[in-house]
Amino acid sequence: MGLTLKSGYGLRALVELAKAQESGHPKLSVKEILERQEMPKDFLEKILGELRQAGIVETVRGRHGGYRLAMPASKVTVKSVIDALETPMRVLSCIINQDCPRFGDCAVKYVWYKVNDAITRELADMTLKDLVEIESRLKTSRDLKGLMEMKEV
Repeated sequence: MGLTLKSGYGLRALVELAKAQESGHPKLSVKEILERQEMPKDFLEKILGELRQAGIVETVRGRHGGYRLAMPASKVTVKSVIDALETPMRVLSCIINQDCPRFGDCAVKYVWYKVNDAITRELADMTLKDLVEIESRLKTSRDLKGLMEMKEV
């Protein structure tokens, strides 16, 4: 499918930048991102460089420099992040493998096309803003569950 740890780390870092943008302090240093999201520093720096080249993040130079989103979080889709960091997504290589002897008349390939299209649409419809909201709801839900468990004791 073309999804690796790289896109996961990239999305986690971008969610932190989106939360920072939402809070009115849009810039975070690599160190601040690492404090919030545990991942290898060198790998994060490489990912941020690729996201900068793709126009998704910008660097802020200077003593208190760092990274910030290059646009509102509501404009950055999960698909655009994956496209910037990964090889083209395909559920199965046979979708593009014209060397397959059944390429022209394979009914199973039709299923993979539909699955690939559904995944692509879902990723294109989801933004960093959506991920921030989902994270907030999950934390609230977890906190409420914890409160309910404390009341039962």
